[in-house]
Amino acid sequence: ERRHLISGSSKYQTMADSSHCFYCREDLGGKRFVRSEGRPVCVRCHTKFCAHSCAECHRPISVENKVHKGRFWHEECFRCAKCYKPLAKEPFSTKDDRIMCGKCCSREDAPRCHCCYKPILAGTESVEYKGNSWHDECFTCFSCKRPIGSQSFLSKGSDIYCSPCYDMKFAKHCVCCKKGRVSPSTKTRSSASTATRAPWPRSAAAATTPSLVKTGFKT
Repeated sequence: ERRHLISGSSKYQTMADSSHCFYCREDLGGKRFVRSEGRPVCVRCHTKFCAHSCAECHRPISVENKVHKGRFWHEECFRCAKCYKPLAKEPFSTKDDRIMCGKCCSREDAPRCHCCYKPILAGTESVEYKGNSWHDECFTCFSCKRPIGSQSFLSKGSDIYCSPCYDMKFAKHCVCCKKGRVSPSTKTRSSASTATRAPWPRSAAAATTPSLVKTGFKT
């Protein structure tokens, strides 16, 4: 959820007429002070008795502060919890009570690549297969390491192979033409005169074509 900062309500003022600090009774005539619950308080006493503690550094906040959900920060302490970008004057998001810039929050919510485990960011092309997601460049053949892209592929266990590598590694030669290659999973035909099953060329439909998707996330 993206939010904007609400500035603290306390502001420095200058006393035009003679008055005294509620705590130390110092004359505030011509001096800066803060109104705390409607009472004039000198800057020193405000820091000592009235100031909020910074949610980040836990030091007192004199006057200028940033507040969100009842917590207060020094302006310089209000930063992204991941990249430490200052957010005092920037839109921000919250995740598990942590303050984050929009970019880091998107990374937190993004699905992870099944290969490199890095986030798949909004707008980037990815591949989905058997419930897992990959960066397009990470979805590669287990043997030649080349990206599959929009080519057909086959799997062996948990490994992915492009069609040429799969044929080279696992296929058998056709007993008829001696040239074609077939995968071990291809159906075989038997003759009535022999109990031996002989492989025949597999059809192109035996391979799987990956579905390329472009991921997008709401911010």
